[in-house]
Amino acid sequence: MKDIPQFSQIRDEHNRLKADFIRVELALAITFCEVALHSTSDITRNRNTENARRAYTSASNALAGAYLERKERQEIDGQMAEVEALMRGASMEAENETLSSVTRSERASPGPSRKTSRP
Repeated sequence: MKDIPQFSQIRDEHNRLKADFIRVELALAITFCEVALHSTSDITRNRNTENARRAYTSASNALAGAYLERKERQEIDGQMAEVEALMRGASMEAENETLSSVTRSERASPGPSRKTSRP
């Protein structure tokens, strides 16, 4: 019967560590999103957006089997919502930059030439 309290302690420690892992992954995802949002390089923005997605996915996968207190779950849900909003912002920023570069290149090109052929 001594094993039951020890099992409970191990389970509680496991859940605490899992919650810590999820929080760290989400904090990492937030950091990657902020770097992506402030980047002027498409390569850096895309790389950090992808890194944020990986961290978010890792946190989501760990959350699937986690047993959390209500307060912990609310905190993590808030962080997840923040990451989702930042990733949408980073994706929109990348789309806007792509549109801007296309528009700039269209302005820079002289356009189609109008050659008329004479018979």
